Amino acid sequence: MVCNENKEEPVEHRRKWGIEEIAVVDQYTYLGYTHLGVKMAKDCSWNAHMSKVAEKGKARAGKLHPILANRHLDTRIKLTVLKSVIVPPLEYAGEVWEGNKKVVKELEAAQMKAAKTILGCSRRTSNAAVRAELGIQSLRSGRDARKLTWQYRMCGMGEERLPRIVREEKWANKKRGRQPTEWVKVVEDVWKGLDIDEDETLETEGLQGFKEKISVACAEREAQNLKKKTKDKEGLDMYGMLKEGIGFKDYLHGPMDAGTKLKVKFRTGDIGLRERRRRHRTVDEEDDEFKCDCGFECEDRVHVVAECPWYKKEREVYVSELGKIDGTYRDMFEAWNREERTVAVVGHRRWVEKAGREIVRIDRLGKTFLSHLWQSRKERLAIGDRSCGNDASSSRGRVVE
Repeated sequence: MVCNENKEEPVEHRRKWGIEEIAVVDQYTYLGYTHLGVKMAKDCSWNAHMSKVAEKGKARAGKLHPILANRHLDTRIKLTVLKSVIVPPLEYAGEVWEGNKKVVKELEAAQMKAAKTILGCSRRTSNAAVRAELGIQSLRSGRDARKLTWQYRMCGMGEERLPRIVREEKWANKKRGRQPTEWVKVVEDVWKGLDIDEDETLETEGLQGFKEKISVACAEREAQNLKKKTKDKEGLDMYGMLKEGIGFKDYLHGPMDAGTKLKVKFRTGDIGLRERRRRHRTVDEEDDEFKCDCGFECEDRVHVVAECPWYKKEREVYVSELGKIDGTYRDMFEAWNREERTVAVVGHRRWVEKAGREIVRIDRLGKTFLSHLWQSRKERLAIGDRSCGNDASSSRGRVVE
C-alpha cells in the first residue's frame, strides 16, 4: 500500500507487486495484520493508532470483566491479569508514538476502568488513589520509559544503522498547516518531566542499569504527583494522612471480601457518607444537608471512625478486641487523636513498628470494625432516622456505591 497521497497532486505512477496494483490509502497497519501492529496515517499523526489501541484495551477489559469482578479470586491474580493481558496492548509500540491529550486520556481510562473493577470502586474514585492501592503506574510512565530506552539503544548503534540515520536526519517543514511533532522533541519533553540528568543517564554502562535509573525516576514522579493530588484534591486529604505511598497494599492479599472492599472505600473516599455528596454539591444545597445526625458539621470518615457517638458501641468492641491482642495497643489507640485513630483503623502505618507479626490480626479487626459500623449505619437509616448517604436525594441524583 502507498500512503500519504497528495490530493492536489495525486499519484500518477501506480506501483505493483507482481501483477497486482498496490492500493493508495489514507492509513495502513505496519508490522502485522489488522489486529496487530502500528497503524500509520498519511498525516504522520498517531491518533488513529492510539484510538485503535484504546478500543482493543477496552474490549479486552470487557471480556475479562467476569474475572476482574470475581470476589472469590485473589486480588493478586486479577492484578496479574491486568498487567499481562490488558495493559500490553495499551502500550504496544509506545517507543515511537504519542498523541493528543484526548486520546491519551482514553488510554488511561481503559486501564483505570479495569483497575477500579478489581477494587470494586465506582468510576468517581480518584485514579491516583487506585494506582497507589494496586501499586501500578500510569501508562504515561510506561511509554516514557520505553522512549528513553529506545533512545539509549539508538545511541549505541553504528552510524550506518537506519534507526540512527532517521533520528539524526533534519526533516523539512510542511509547506502549510500544522507541523507534525518530531519524535526527538517528544523525547526532550520526557527528559524535562523527569528529575534526572539526560547526558549523565545516557552514559550509564549497561542497558539494565539505564532501565533501573529510568524506573526510579518515573516512580519518583508518580509519587510526587500522588502527593500533590492528596493536597490539592478534595476528598483525598485522608489518603495523604495514610502516607503509605505507591505499592500493592498488604491488606488486599486474598479475595476481595466485603470487609476488604469496604476498607478500600474508606481509604479512597469512595464511600456513601455525606462528605462525598458535599464534594459534588450544587449551589442550591445547604450546609445542613451534610451534617452528621449527631450534630457534627459534616459526616466525614474521620468523624465516623474516631468519634461519632452513634458508633460508640462498635468502637468499644474494637478497642476491647485490640486489648486482647496486646494491652499496650489499646492504650496506644486511646491516647491518639481522631486523625491518628482513623489512620490506625484504615491503614497500617501506626502499627508497623509496634505490632510486627500481629499486623494481620489488627488489619482483620479493623475490617470487622468498619463492617459493623457500616451495617449499624444502614440499619439506623432503614428504621427511619434522617436519610443520608445512598438514600439521600439531591439534584445530582443518588450517590453511587
